Amino acid sequence: MDKIGALTAEAPSLPAASTRGPSFTWRGLLYGGLTVGVLDGTEACLFYGAWPSRVFRSVAGVLIGRETALAGGPEILTLGLAMHFTVAFSIVAVYLLLSRALPALHRYAVPVGMVYGLCALYAMQWIVVPAMRGQPNSQLWPEIINGILGHMFLVGLPAALWARWAYNKRKQAATMSVGASAPANR
Repeated sequence: MDKIGALTAEAPSLPAASTRGPSFTWRGLLYGGLTVGVLDGTEACLFYGAWPSRVFRSVAGVLIGRETALAGGPEILTLGLAMHFTVAFSIVAVYLLLSRALPALHRYAVPVGMVYGLCALYAMQWIVVPAMRGQPNSQLWPEIINGILGHMFLVGLPAALWARWAYNKRKQAATMSVGASAPANR
């Protein structure tokens, strides 16, 4: 065998997953962030009986003031959408990071995801939004109950399920790449 043939025969092959484009963690973040953002935004529109343009201008109102936001044009709508989806992607990213550190979260994705949704609600309603507004958050009971149910089922649960999907895909790809690089028995 010549030198080139000897080098290529001994060169380790790259895992199959590395040639597939974005990693499954990034796909989990993308799919999860979009799912959470769309579900949560749709739920807000339905609960408040408002058009998306009004709902997302209200989101921007947390930053620039409600009256200014509601009177604003497309740029304010874009700001509100960007804020909403930034939060959605952040919620999913935090769950993905937690689940990488604590793989048991994948086994109990449904109950843990629902509790995580409540944690996300608490963080948003009682820490982030009041800090940005400079005043405490006040809500009526229907809004509180809607927030609890919405964040359990439309925020936390999808975040957990997409994280579990990414974990399972990573595990499957690693198993396939190990199996592909193992020598055949004769």
